Amino acid sequence: MQRKAILIDSSDAVVGKPLLGAAQDMRNWREFLKSDIGGMWEDDEFADISSCPKWKDVLAEINMFCVEEGEPYYLFIAFSGHGAYDKYRKADVVSLNHDEVITVDDLRSAVDAVTKNAVIIIDACREEREYVYPTPVNDFTQSLFVQGYDWNKVLESMGRHTLQATILESSDSSISLDFPYVSDEDLKAVYQVKIKDIWNRALKDSGPVVIQSCSRSQFANEQGVGLFSDAMMRCAGMWWYLHHGDGEILSIDGVFNDACALLQRKLNGVSHDKQNPEINPQRTMQPFIVNVQSEIEKRLS
Repeated sequence: MQRKAILIDSSDAVVGKPLLGAAQDMRNWREFLKSDIGGMWEDDEFADISSCPKWKDVLAEINMFCVEEGEPYYLFIAFSGHGAYDKYRKADVVSLNHDEVITVDDLRSAVDAVTKNAVIIIDACREEREYVYPTPVNDFTQSLFVQGYDWNKVLESMGRHTLQATILESSDSSISLDFPYVSDEDLKAVYQVKIKDIWNRALKDSGPVVIQSCSRSQFANEQGVGLFSDAMMRCAGMWWYLHHGDGEILSIDGVFNDACALLQRKLNGVSHDKQNPEINPQRTMQPFIVNVQSEIEKRLS
């Protein structure tokens, strides 16, 4: 099975306060995927890209994911950073770096041209803005400065909301999540094969699934981590611990629905701003994780 994870940390992509929670999201996603819960991904299955990468580098990593005929494949992309809904372009946008703002549709189209088995998770705000352009001064942005347009204010407003109240302490809370690992390399190799085999049989060529952490005009909240990304990983972990049947599958829309419910419980009474994540397509049976925990326990006992 061919797998690839492209983890995009754009926490410091524009003028304004860096989003420390976005950088932590990518560290947590990497540890999640490498763990027993996330599918025991190997280091060579992760794209080697920098923080705040260039679009050409992200695009190259997507296009290098060449699918061999008859070979099962799966692409995982997570983005955390600055975002907005650009009224001028009539599109959701994310800021990759100091020079480039791309649309979410650009990312979806690039993935769709390569593979149908993919999930794209965008943890970014979608506040509606009149103009969202890269920070370097070009002919267009120069005219905005001349007109007295407060460019820094626009860019800083794209950042996620940082909640002041401590809402993670009451539940399951460390910022760096602790995931279980099989330490024996031979045993790990056996179960990587088993996980991939189950995953292969469950895959559907339904097209990339795009998940956004909030609805249009809303902000994404963070508190040391992006609250929605954190909720997805926690819900996957809770499901894994509760379902011991060999080969059980948690679908993408299953973990999405659980994460939405957990997010609302965390925000209840703490934030006045609504945060309602969205998934497209709304129903997909593509797997998010599979569970071979019972077999691992048998081998270890």
